Amino acid sequence: MAPSATSPHATEVLSGRPEAGPAKIYPVKEAHFEGYQAPQPDGYKKAQQIGSDNVAIVIDNGSSAVRAGWSFEDNPRFTIPPVMAKYRDRKLGKTFAFAGSDVYADTTARGHMRSAFEAGSGVVCNWDVMEYVLDYLFLKLGIDGQNGAIDMPIVMTETLANLPYSRKSMNEILFECYGAPSVAYGVDALFS
Repeated sequence: MAPSATSPHATEVLSGRPEAGPAKIYPVKEAHFEGYQAPQPDGYKKAQQIGSDNVAIVIDNGSSAVRAGWSFEDNPRFTIPPVMAKYRDRKLGKTFAFAGSDVYADTTARGHMRSAFEAGSGVVCNWDVMEYVLDYLFLKLGIDGQNGAIDMPIVMTETLANLPYSRKSMNEILFECYGAPSVAYGVDALFS
């Protein structure tokens, strides 16, 4: 029979063990608003000069950070979290929507923050959030195609063994909302 916690034998067993010491506490890094990031249309102008046959918009669609840039550049132009916040200010009677790192600009927006990805899976589940994040990225990349269309091919990463429904929904957004001419998907580990 196992000794109880109050028996003298149990206290002898426990007292013979060395103490572990205080527990280590790892602080969580809080994201801060680092300032306004101006759109960078120079990459889009250079892409138009090169031609859409040789240039693509590259998007690394990660669950903790989304990186976007051009295929002719070595590094991404923007790295943002895949989050958005939308709330209504009752005093002003206006609805505000923030995406990416702009969510951290307003303390009220932080309380309404939503991620595009399902926690711990890497699969997009909030498609309205994903659309806001893509809007934000295309705006910052300086893309101003006709009627809001994206006139450059897109290369995008996705999670390993992505669900067909998830890819179908992403295709609907990219082709129907943005009018992208073509999209190529791949696993980020294979791209690097």
